[in-house]
Amino acid sequence: MNQESSNHETPAAVPQAVVKTKKSFSIVWLVPLVAILIGGGLIYKAVTEKGPEITISFKSAEGLEAGKTKIKFKDVEIGQVDAIDIGKDLSQVIVSAELGKGTARYLTDKTRFWVVRARISSGAVSGIGTIFGGAYIAIDPRDDGKTARKFVGFEEPPIISTEEPGRHFHLQAEKLGSLQQGTIIYYRQIRVGKVESYALAENGLNVDIQIFIHEPYHKYVRKNTRFWDASGFDMTLGADGIKINTESMLSIMSGGLAFANLTGFEEDEPAEDNQIFILYDSFDDAQQVAYSIKSYWKLIFKGSVRGLSPGAPVEINGMVLGEVTDVDLQIGDDISDIGVSVLIETEPERLARESGFPNVEAQRKFIDSLVAQGLRAQLKTGNMLTGALFVDMGFHPDQPAEKVVWEGKYPIFPTIPKSSEEFLAAVEKFAHKLETFPVQEIGSNLQAIVVNLKKTTQQISTAEVGSIIHNVNSLTGQLSASGVDELVKNLNKTVEDIGVLIESLNTGGDGEVVATLAQTQKTLSAVEQMLRSDSAFSQETIRALKEVADAAGRIRALADYLERHPNSLIYGKGE
Repeated sequence: MNQESSNHETPAAVPQAVVKTKKSFSIVWLVPLVAILIGGGLIYKAVTEKGPEITISFKSAEGLEAGKTKIKFKDVEIGQVDAIDIGKDLSQVIVSAELGKGTARYLTDKTRFWVVRARISSGAVSGIGTIFGGAYIAIDPRDDGKTARKFVGFEEPPIISTEEPGRHFHLQAEKLGSLQQGTIIYYRQIRVGKVESYALAENGLNVDIQIFIHEPYHKYVRKNTRFWDASGFDMTLGADGIKINTESMLSIMSGGLAFANLTGFEEDEPAEDNQIFILYDSFDDAQQVAYSIKSYWKLIFKGSVRGLSPGAPVEINGMVLGEVTDVDLQIGDDISDIGVSVLIETEPERLARESGFPNVEAQRKFIDSLVAQGLRAQLKTGNMLTGALFVDMGFHPDQPAEKVVWEGKYPIFPTIPKSSEEFLAAVEKFAHKLETFPVQEIGSNLQAIVVNLKKTTQQISTAEVGSIIHNVNSLTGQLSASGVDELVKNLNKTVEDIGVLIESLNTGGDGEVVATLAQTQKTLSAVEQMLRSDSAFSQETIRALKEVADAAGRIRALADYLERHPNSLIYGKGE
């Protein structure tokens, strides 16, 4: 064991290792660091520069394409459509789009979107540029509402943009007629505005029409301005001939509105924004003075009212007092008691006197006094071609006395039959009298007269009869030869001969014969007085004959001219 230990040498001392430390940062780490910085910058830039994302719902995606369709404002691109999806209920399409930076403040609940594509309407042609460039979505930005990101797009472009200066107004009409979005509004035949939209009123009784009047024309809309439907044209036939009133040829074809201020109201205060006006059917209706008080009356007619319909005018002395509102059949307890109940609406302010009425009782007394003087309601024909009737309030003092029945829901005003019914009643009355006329008795009397005349001719001598006939023949001959004066002389001679004959018969003739001849003498004497040259009858007869002769001469000359120039009936008389 000692030997083994001696065989091993003691090892030399081992040197210590020297540890050298390297630098802690390596240039290799710069690559990922730079990448992180660049990526962060890109993310920051993307986040800060990215515009708002919105969704717009439309009924159809016609002309739209994801990734291509642009969103524009004043033809400047501010966004793009990213995706187009079908709505959950399949009734619409959802368009997802991204807008540019800085547009967020203009995305409110009042902002409007619509698709611009080629459109042709009665008023104008728009969107022609989209035929080649494709459809795009237009925006009407608003910053005066609540922030929104979901919108419902318009199917039609708005008529007026938000930035257009002017004022909005509302019109109330009984019916829409030929009006539509974009219908032009005229003032003194100048285009000053358009119809923006229309909708049925909540009460369902009228149509609410929203219009816009451009600046500076909106200042001419006063608080008492009257609007009317200017579609087509109004034609009136008056003493000066036919008058046609229209705003323009465009309004005749596609409709239009117009407004004006009544005389004396031109300097009224301008109307406020969104003020409501009444839309009248025509210019004439718009010019009528508006009355606030309405009163209703019931009229009962026993005859036919064919041609009378609601809306027919009620007139007094040719001036409109109101209109018919209802026509209804009225049957009493007796089946023969059938009448027609006509309800009319009147404006009593038209009948108001200068002093007015202190109360309702005074007004009733005034109407009762008019009825006592003969005021009655009567149906008259207003149009001979159509047979349309109207109610005429006129005075008929010869009618039996009647009174207004004030009791009941509506007071009953007295009426009289139509003029045609009065005529038929008069004819019926005459026929009844004719039936009771003693025709047989008159025939018997005429037969007795003939017998007496026969006796008279038998008693008159032949010479006397010949003398009378000679005088009568002489009378007719002298009428054509010597004129009226000779006729009077012959009448005198005839009367004298009859007088001599009567004297001769008085001595032994028949009394009836003498009476007959005396009456004949009296008649001829009256004829003599009438035919004297200085009598009015003679003068008028001569004048009438001269006028007839002159007219005959003119007709003869006209006939000769037409025979020589028949074409004058077409071309007129030449110079």
